Amino acid sequence: MSDGHRNLFSDDPIEGTDAAPDRLSRTEFASHLVKLLQLVRKQSDSSVAALIGPWGAGKSSVLNLATRILATADNGWTPVDFNPWNYSDSESMIAGFFSEIRNALPSGDKWNTTREKIGNFGRSISPLGKIAAVVGFDASTVVDKVSEWVAGDNSSSKTRERASDALREYAKPILVILDDLDRLTPSELLLVFKLVRNVGRLPNLYYILSYDEQSLLDLLKRTEVVRGNEERARRYLEKMVQVRIDLPPLRERQSEELINLAFDQVLNNNNIELSKAQFSRINAAYGLLLQSDLSTPRAITRFFAQLDAFSELVHGEVDYVDFLLLSYVRTAYPSLYRLLSENKDELAAVPRSSQVEKHEDRYDRWATRLRQCGVSKDQIEPFMRFLGMLFLPIRAACERVEYSSAWLTDIGRQRGVGHPDYFDRYFAFGVPAEDISDRQVVSALSQISLGIEKSTAIESMRVKLLADCHPVLRKIQNQIARGGVDPVPVLRFLQDLYFDVQESARMHLFSSPRRAMEHVAFDLLREVGVGSMEGTVLELSASDPGICLISNAYVHYVRRGSEPGKEGSEERGNYERWKLAYAQGVLTAIKDKLSSLKNTPIGDISTEIRELFWVWNFIEPETVKLWLQLQFDEDRWKLLDFICSYVPVHEDPNEECEYLGDISAGLIDQLIGLDYVFSKLDVALEEVDPFIKDPWTRVPVESLEHYVLGSLRAMRDEREASS
Repeated sequence: MSDGHRNLFSDDPIEGTDAAPDRLSRTEFASHLVKLLQLVRKQSDSSVAALIGPWGAGKSSVLNLATRILATADNGWTPVDFNPWNYSDSESMIAGFFSEIRNALPSGDKWNTTREKIGNFGRSISPLGKIAAVVGFDASTVVDKVSEWVAGDNSSSKTRERASDALREYAKPILVILDDLDRLTPSELLLVFKLVRNVGRLPNLYYILSYDEQSLLDLLKRTEVVRGNEERARRYLEKMVQVRIDLPPLRERQSEELINLAFDQVLNNNNIELSKAQFSRINAAYGLLLQSDLSTPRAITRFFAQLDAFSELVHGEVDYVDFLLLSYVRTAYPSLYRLLSENKDELAAVPRSSQVEKHEDRYDRWATRLRQCGVSKDQIEPFMRFLGMLFLPIRAACERVEYSSAWLTDIGRQRGVGHPDYFDRYFAFGVPAEDISDRQVVSALSQISLGIEKSTAIESMRVKLLADCHPVLRKIQNQIARGGVDPVPVLRFLQDLYFDVQESARMHLFSSPRRAMEHVAFDLLREVGVGSMEGTVLELSASDPGICLISNAYVHYVRRGSEPGKEGSEERGNYERWKLAYAQGVLTAIKDKLSSLKNTPIGDISTEIRELFWVWNFIEPETVKLWLQLQFDEDRWKLLDFICSYVPVHEDPNEECEYLGDISAGLIDQLIGLDYVFSKLDVALEEVDPFIKDPWTRVPVESLEHYVLGSLRAMRDEREASS
């Protein structure tokens, strides 16, 4: 692990060294604390000071620096660290307390008597079972030692007096440091206070307690001494502490320097570069929420350590700013983080009109959820705006406006958490098994553009396309939008899958897999220049899947849509010329393909190829009618067979049978002309009864020709009756 990572993950107090530098000028404050202790020593032979500050503010670092100053300077102080956390029960704590003081004295023969007197005082108030821990003798002789001790004048008052004389003779101040008192249990805290106030107030013995004041008051409120009264707890604390030392809070500039330093470290550790727009989003989020929570060195280090821990797993596969903001939620509000992960369907979507919830209702619902997850009342509004930076439905609720699906498309291009294709990555800390990484898509597209036909990346993209094409196609579209994709090789790759994707891919709520692929084909063809457009279309239309993909893309995304741009502008003019070249290429390809099938029975022509008549009809409606009528007149194709081929067949999974769907009079009229049909089939229509199908009628596939003729007879009779 690099030093950069190690520094972020370390919560050790600083030492003012190169390895643990003092970036907040705490050394200056620690020096002031030492001077204050010197002043206290001149005025009192024993006293209790308190270093007060919130958790993570750097109290331990200040004490560490002060201890170093005391240990290195010629000031006569002997610092002693007493950590109540090291002891499992009150008896051990009492024993340990006096052991620490006794061990702080010099070990030479001169001070043996002084050390013994300190031990005797501790022994006088410590339960017999802990005598060995205090005095340090062999446990096998404990009975004899106890007998000697009881027989002598060993009352606590006498032993205290002897200990006082011994410490007065030592004539050097001992500073007992007690850190993190706010993390003890209520009973442990009272015991520590008893030791400090009633037992430990011996000459040349000074104390500095370290704690978060509100946390300590809450602990005291749970004791029998205070019994829930905060004012009484505060008075109790004031009685204990003679000198109050408040650790200065981080100034805004200091916080920003620490944050910038830590963030730069994370970015450098993971080779991440952010744009100005991304930094702007971070600054907005910082002003909304992060600034208030990242207010102590520990909070800053903890947050960026969490960010650093998972950056390598998601880099390049998510929007890094979204990941940073969600990491803040995860570290500061874990219950909210879990709640977000459970609401993908709502958060990673655009509300549909059929499901629209009033903006006010959605706002109130999420505000209630925030309160339940620990967000304070005055932070609800900024927190909602913060979540709105991540999720479009919450942004809409905050701003009381509607957002179109185009906004969701933009979120997908940014790999945002608010898009269904990317949402799971933020909570899985990487690309889930059912997903495909953007790196693989980029690699596959690059290899396809170079003419490579097989590779691990290409095969992975092929498999994912057939399993669930929509997320993969959207990722391809994102890469097209970023530029650098060679359209023709990628179109060849897609057209090889065009017929297969319909059968194997799950149907999407708003578009079929083939329609989605046609949309990508349209985006790729927009990268082809006007001059080479017609030739490119003809080249790609050489295969059946190719001509169907290119032709249907024209119908669904060119003929029916429009490219953004002002009327009369150069952009609009270029687009119109591009469309014209596209249409000409499609027309030529369709006519060549269908002409080659003149002598093929209509039943042997695939459904996909027969759909080309529909495309041709969009471009030249009258021409396709005349062409088809000519085929029927010259008896190349049977008119009835042609119409029958356009009747849909449905399956009933419950009854395991097939039945015929409705006949489209409009489609027949557009492709062939109803008048021509009635005239051409006049004799056959006279031989059947009219048939009008209701929605509940199931017509078996075996009755196809009779069903078609009866339906056509009903259409003809209705037309004659209305004329």
